[in-house]
Amino acid sequence: MAERRITTTDVMAELTPELQRLADQIGLEDVMRLLDAKGGTSVYVPHNPEPSSTLCGIVSASAAATLAAIMPGVHFGLPACRSARVLWWATRDLSAADLALKFAMRQRSVHRILARVPTGASRDENGQPPQSPQLDMFRSA
Repeated sequence: MAERRITTTDVMAELTPELQRLADQIGLEDVMRLLDAKGGTSVYVPHNPEPSSTLCGIVSASAAATLAAIMPGVHFGLPACRSARVLWWATRDLSAADLALKFAMRQRSVHRILARVPTGASRDENGQPPQSPQLDMFRSA
């Protein structure tokens, strides 16, 4: 059986397009911190984040400054993104049992999320998951 190794590319693939763009701007680690702290709720981005602000308590100072520059004074909703969070923590070598406890879910559900990640044998030469050939039929000529 080929080894299943979870990468940040796998985590990014589980994020919404909006969160993928946000990760490009502030970094995946800070997006995952936001999701861990506020996933499924909303977060307020102050115009000038103070070090004592809730936002600065969650993300790095540079990420808070970037968020304030691109969306000052905005409340924005964060999806729960449980699959992305499970994969993120799995990259930290937590066991399926530990992940199930952390996310209050059945261990079988964790295994289903982990099973969606391509194995090492099914990745291309750059370590990327294979692209589905079915997408080609929807592309215009």
